[in-house]
Amino acid sequence: MARLDGGAFEIRALGLGVRTHRYKLIHYYQINEWELFDLQEDPGELKSVHEDKEYAGVVKELGEARGLKLFRE
Repeated sequence: MARLDGGAFEIRALGLGVRTHRYKLIHYYQINEWELFDLQEDPGELKSVHEDKEYAGVVKELGEARGLKLFRE
């Protein structure tokens, strides 16, 4: 749990992830949700590109590298 500006709190589900210099892939396994961030294009991690077909190869490659078998096809 991390404190946000204004005293609010953000609650995150537990997850597993992998990060390279350019990408960060996270699987929140408790809620079965995914995020992929292109850290070169979005260093603030504001918009997940996990559902963007342009990044399908990145999702597959990073998922396989970490042994994450639940990535989208």
